[in-house]
Amino acid sequence: MAIADVSNAEKGWIDAHDVIQRVITEVNAEVPVTEVMPNQADSVAADVPALVVDFNLLLDKLKAAGLMVADE
Repeated sequence: MAIADVSNAEKGWIDAHDVIQRVITEVNAEVPVTEVMPNQADSVAADVPALVVDFNLLLDKLKAAGLMVADE
């Protein structure tokens, strides 16, 4: 079937589909590639100070993976 054989409404959908595909291609080209960060083991902290240590380790891994800006 040629494009001339479809209705105006169908032509509109075809045009919209083409625009959507172009936008998706452009957006995908702009999305930065990110690495998967190392695993953070589950916390076994029994008190708040130990939990703070575990949380800070998580923050360090996020920064090292480039998923969080490093401290200034």
